[in-house]
Amino acid sequence: MRYVVLPSILSTVVIMLITRIGHLLSVGYEKVLLLYNTNTYVTADVVSTFAQRVGIAAANPDQGLAAAAEMMNNIIGMLLVIGANTIARKASNTSLY
Repeated sequence: MRYVVLPSILSTVVIMLITRIGHLLSVGYEKVLLLYNTNTYVTADVVSTFAQRVGIAAANPDQGLAAAAEMMNNIIGMLLVIGANTIARKASNTSLY
């Protein structure tokens, strides 16, 4: 197993790891959104619920701030994927691009 199976699936494992790192920051915000209220904003707020609360549900919606928060979340995810791809390329000569 160590000499045949693991080396043959190593490239698949590396590619799957790189693609999963891109989803590291995404949470099931629907569950958080359903369970939090004004008393728990401080502890239960994540980026997605913050953007929804500020951009849509507020009395004075600030869609620019909500879009900026989501964009920063996506940029950090992209940087994580690029970093993981660079490390994978240097470690095992297998990369996504």
